[in-house]
Amino acid sequence: EMSSRMLAEEQLRDSEREFRELADFLPIAVAEYDFDLNITYVNHQIGQLFGYEKTDSISDIDILHLIPVEYRSFISRELEAAKQGILLEPIELPLIKRDGSKLWGKIYSSVIKRKNKFIGIRSCIVDLTEQKAAEDKLKKSHDVLGAEVEKRTYEIRKAIDAANRANQLKSGFLANVSYELRNPMHQIL
Repeated sequence: EMSSRMLAEEQLRDSEREFRELADFLPIAVAEYDFDLNITYVNHQIGQLFGYEKTDSISDIDILHLIPVEYRSFISRELEAAKQGILLEPIELPLIKRDGSKLWGKIYSSVIKRKNKFIGIRSCIVDLTEQKAAEDKLKKSHDVLGAEVEKRTYEIRKAIDAANRANQLKSGFLANVSYELRNPMHQIL
């Protein structure tokens, strides 16, 4: 009995070590926390993503300080849903780094269940900051290009209108000249 228990404990420790090694190997941030937002595990990418040092303890990271105020009620609703075991959809939102700067993250979360009880959440955070910056730059370029197209379209329409007026004047002039050439006596009389 004792040796099987010791073997089971050793296998559990090995399994936990393998999980942590795998999670630390991932290029994305991984965190586990309970429903009171107490962090129970983070991989090294969390520190890199949010600006924490390796020497900082897990307790130094306050999840609520990572979330902008305007998103906290949404996160609270998501936590309540998770407590019921409801599948959480991936969400994109701005997050706050330790130094106060912002980053964009896409958060994938699942409920942690142990002994048929929901005990917390496991989240993976993908940094979208560069992608969002590229999207913003593309949108600005699109807006500038759209304004330039509008400007050129206006200039072209103006030029077409001027050409049409000139064409009408030319047509009127040619009609008068043609009439005068066909009826030269009309001017004399």
